[in-house]
Amino acid sequence: MRGEVWMAGAVAGLLAAATMIVFMAAAAALDGDALGPLRAVGSTLRGREALSGGAGTIAWAVLLHLAVGAALGVAYAAVVPRDMPLHSSVVLGAGCALVVMAFAVQLLVPAVSPVLAAAMPAHGGAWVIAHVLFGAVAGLAPALRRRIGAARATGARGMALLRPRTSS
Repeated sequence: MRGEVWMAGAVAGLLAAATMIVFMAAAAALDGDALGPLRAVGSTLRGREALSGGAGTIAWAVLLHLAVGAALGVAYAAVVPRDMPLHSSVVLGAGCALVVMAFAVQLLVPAVSPVLAAAMPAHGGAWVIAHVLFGAVAGLAPALRRRIGAARATGARGMALLRPRTSS
């Protein structure tokens, strides 16, 4: 059971983080700098010079964001019941993401990355929408846990988890 929590949570968190990255890049593109949010995230590891950074900064930012997303996905999968209906989990995930965002924006981000904290207001409500999207996608975790558990019970491996279900 622990393995399914780790796997489902990590997959849900990675998908959620990737969704958030794509949304923020699209929102920032409207302001003329699609990679601006990733550069701001990169400042967590590289400091103020990340704001003018290139591919290396972007790569570190993506890795950091995906790692945090996977960790939060595992945490969500660990606390949410495996049998929670998908729609309930998606809504709960979105709500949890808003709570995590409020904590992060007020306490964590200013302490860890002042440059990121200063860059966040420039993107306004897009940050809020991105976090709601993150939580909604992370809400897939219980459904993934059920799929993983069922696959293990039947001995399915690898890509079989990703195949659509067929009625028999």
